[in-house]
Amino acid sequence: MEFWYCVICIVAVCIAFPYVRYICKRLNCLCKIKRACKSKGYLLKGLHRFWFLGGNQRKAFDCTIETEEELLVIKLFGVARRKRVLVFTENRKYFTRAFSGVLLWFVESFDSSTKSIPEYVFPGNGDANGKKVRKILLVNPVPLDMQMKGTQDKAGTAGAAGIDKILQAENRKETTISPGDMIYGMEVANLSRLLNSVIS
Repeated sequence: MEFWYCVICIVAVCIAFPYVRYICKRLNCLCKIKRACKSKGYLLKGLHRFWFLGGNQRKAFDCTIETEEELLVIKLFGVARRKRVLVFTENRKYFTRAFSGVLLWFVESFDSSTKSIPEYVFPGNGDANGKKVRKILLVNPVPLDMQMKGTQDKAGTAGAAGIDKILQAENRKETTISPGDMIYGMEVANLSRLLNSVIS
């Protein structure tokens, strides 16, 4: 019986670990954002209780950061398992891709089921106190990689630094998404970019 108890415990830890890691990453994200806003004198406001645990499917943005010139409206988006590729598709959908293999041989990929991305709502969409609204898709925890499958309409990606590589790659099925690119009218950022480029 002790053997099976050990097996059950090991399986339970393996299942729970990605989600424990997810929560720890979000808590770390919360602390770093608070510290950065305090040092700059910016106003950080959560838009719902436990906003730092905001999920991908929640229809509301999670928090705002009011700087001297802009109102940053932030939606948190994350992947629990680190060794996954996050793939966005046309029409606001996404899935994750896992890999399996023996060492570096016989590697195969497995795609999860596709999920829809809701139209994230921010009350008072537009200028806030005379400031420009800047919508941020903050990916945390970050996956192994991020890809765009297919091409997007120009209206949904205009103005993004580096996003031209997506629009010009009509013959490619997937293109890498980098922090600073735009998808679905939001600027993609990881925590490092948010702290070092956006907030600063």
